[in-house]
Amino acid sequence: SSLVPWAVPVNQASAAVVEGTSNAVVNNVYSEMLVKAKGYYDITKAKVLSNYLDTLAFRNAWGGDFTGYTLPPEFASDYINNQAGGYGDRILGLLAVGGNPYETSTRQNLVKDLVQYQMPSGSFNTSNLAVHSWAVIGLNEASAAEYYNKSLPAPAKLYDKTAAINHIISKQNAANGSIGGTLSSTATALIALAGAKEIDGVDAAIQKAVAY
Repeated sequence: SSLVPWAVPVNQASAAVVEGTSNAVVNNVYSEMLVKAKGYYDITKAKVLSNYLDTLAFRNAWGGDFTGYTLPPEFASDYINNQAGGYGDRILGLLAVGGNPYETSTRQNLVKDLVQYQMPSGSFNTSNLAVHSWAVIGLNEASAAEYYNKSLPAPAKLYDKTAAINHIISKQNAANGSIGGTLSSTATALIALAGAKEIDGVDAAIQKAVAY
């Protein structure tokens, strides 16, 4: 894996040494590991970061100053997509490898950029429920309603989680419980609803969709 084992916080490094070893020794071992890791990226990889795991390891170890390093094509610039669902997917991908969707390797706030797509109705896409659902799933996993909405300075536009969830519920077929009319759209909607059980009406919608 490109995620080198040396690029770990001191408290994790200390767990790998014999109990009772002094903090000074642990810090020396950790510093030596960082030097070796830096040599790996500077010499072996010739300052080319091949993928997101490389950028994640490098940033965790040295604070994210990528000056003089070649970033992977997909991470060398801000992520831009003309559909909200793409941002939801990107957020999930970053979280899966321990990344921060609020501050990517290029300092982009993917959560903020995604929230801009939300319409007054709560929808992120009026014609494609799957796109909307993936946007909601990404924001759920990033705890946008709790973390982003309460960040300082206050965001110019807040994420309306209740409206986003109610948009999904409004697409539920009263007769058979499906959401969006297909198994695929219903399954995706269920994942989104599962992250919003605190909202009125969600439990009932989930039960109907599961029965479908």
